Amino acid sequence: MALDRPLQNSNALNWGAGGAVKADWIPGTPDAVRDNGLTLFGSNAVGEGGFKYYLGVYNGVASDNSVKDNTHVTARAQYNLWGAESGYYQSSTYLGKKKTLGIGISYDTQSEVGDSAAPAAGDPDVLVDYSLLNFDVFLELPSSNGNSLTAEVGMSMPDYGDAVDLKMYQGSGFYGQVGYYLNSGFQPWVLYESFGSDATALVAGDVGVDPEQASKTPGDYTAFRIGATYYIDGQHANIKLAYSSKTTDVPVMVGATAEDTKNTITLGFFTTY
Repeated sequence: MALDRPLQNSNALNWGAGGAVKADWIPGTPDAVRDNGLTLFGSNAVGEGGFKYYLGVYNGVASDNSVKDNTHVTARAQYNLWGAESGYYQSSTYLGKKKTLGIGISYDTQSEVGDSAAPAAGDPDVLVDYSLLNFDVFLELPSSNGNSLTAEVGMSMPDYGDAVDLKMYQGSGFYGQVGYYLNSGFQPWVLYESFGSDATALVAGDVGVDPEQASKTPGDYTAFRIGATYYIDGQHANIKLAYSSKTTDVPVMVGATAEDTKNTITLGFFTTY
């Protein structure tokens, strides 16, 4: 519904080349966006709502041919009250055409995906076990005049086996977004999110640490987005205008002009054909 997905999605290993973590910390692994495998999907009506599930088994990633190519496994279960979201995909807003309350849980994991840091000569690989747990709640509440309220909240908990150099991507995140669709085709919306990493706070006196950065934690951030969408042809064609602001605990730019906040204004057009 907002201009883009929550930024914390980039902390997931399965986000491929679109993520901050990607697989580039696994030596010899390309930044693949897709993973070959199979997904089992099903849905069943339950009263006025519905239940659906996903179970995926994929090739996964590995650092090189000498490392066991362990299977990447994902699972999701979701229950909807009032109106089912029975399709494989679901919309982030139904523009007044559906009333539903969905509750979901997802899990993503792969063991021994690679070495988080280049080992010293002669040292064995220290392989990282990865997992990601997500909870989310989605609400679409239309009114009799064709307007509709959309709201979503979620939590994500990526885990990289407490590998020291990956702890800035490990931790817990929260996001919430809300929008109100008007039958004229406009939908103002707002999104807020935050992520708290498990990384150790910086210490004054350490190499490269500015005293003003001491006690700040790499990987921690908050982000805020506000904007509006005009739907020309529903989900098939729309225009979005958005203002975004992201503030990091540790400055995103270092040096004499260190900045911890990045502001962006974006105008975008989307269409399918």
